[in-house]
Amino acid sequence: MGATLDIITQYSEIKSYTGEMQIKDVLELVQKYVAQYVLNRYMKNAAGLDAATSFYLYTRLSQLEGMPFDTANLIAKSMNVDLKLFEKQGLIKSSEKGKAKGIILLNYANREVNGKQSLIDCVQFVMTTFARGGYTEVERELATIPFSRTEIKDVLEALTSLPPEDPERQVAQKILERMGQSFPKQGQSGLDNF
Repeated sequence: MGATLDIITQYSEIKSYTGEMQIKDVLELVQKYVAQYVLNRYMKNAAGLDAATSFYLYTRLSQLEGMPFDTANLIAKSMNVDLKLFEKQGLIKSSEKGKAKGIILLNYANREVNGKQSLIDCVQFVMTTFARGGYTEVERELATIPFSRTEIKDVLEALTSLPPEDPERQVAQKILERMGQSFPKQGQSGLDNF
């Protein structure tokens, strides 16, 4: 955003093919393309993700677990999503410190409400199930989820890009290992390098 503002503020007016643009319009466009770029770096099928999953993965992979409301709102507008709906679904919660408003993303262990409506809801449900009952329970629950194993696996693989100490990365890696996904140890080459 800083780089975008640096360039935009050099001009007295900004126009598009359809007419004059506001700075907020340009920032929303930039945020949309940045979000899509980040998601494409971590996932094979990022274009087909639902809004909640895109928002969650983008903010988590950008390490924005807690962010000012304005930042969350800009990201939400660029992705055409509703923060109030996400809060109602239990994916985020609002926070306030004095006059400063913020948004906190809720990982699988911190969610109290999960209606299994989006892909990220189902992935977090699988993670919660694994933490409580192990992989046998996950296998049982996968049949009740409205998303395929491949979709679940793709999101779990994206979550393995989080820092090593992150609980969602740790659980995602354990589930993927049980699903037959093996990870090369440091210094080893993976099969996709051949």
